[in-house]
Amino acid sequence: MAVEVKFPLIVFERDDRSMFLIETSERLLHRLEKIDIENNEYVFWDSSGAGVCVSVAHDAKDQVAFCDNAMSLAEAFEAYARSYRLRLPLGESPLDIWRNLQSQLPPRRTLWVRLFRKSKV
Repeated sequence: MAVEVKFPLIVFERDDRSMFLIETSERLLHRLEKIDIENNEYVFWDSSGAGVCVSVAHDAKDQVAFCDNAMSLAEAFEAYARSYRLRLPLGESPLDIWRNLQSQLPPRRTLWVRLFRKSKV
């Protein structure tokens, strides 16, 4: 019996140390560019914390499979938390750690607020 990758995927972007989730296999190329995947700009883990490799071919997702990553999910969470000055929770599942980190970020202002906020002149 084959074990399948469990979505959502946790994605670490190497250049800016950001992280985000990809909810389904179909959403991979909505959020990520093919060239960036090919250039290994992202590191992937499934929701259980297992390393995942994503490959693309002909502008479509080719394969999402387990693999060994050069960076552990714990290292990625640590780099992300350090970059955004967040407190890294310990002893939780990968998705619980993700939710905890996200809860520490300031709320995002909506487009409406950004466009029509009063200036401090």
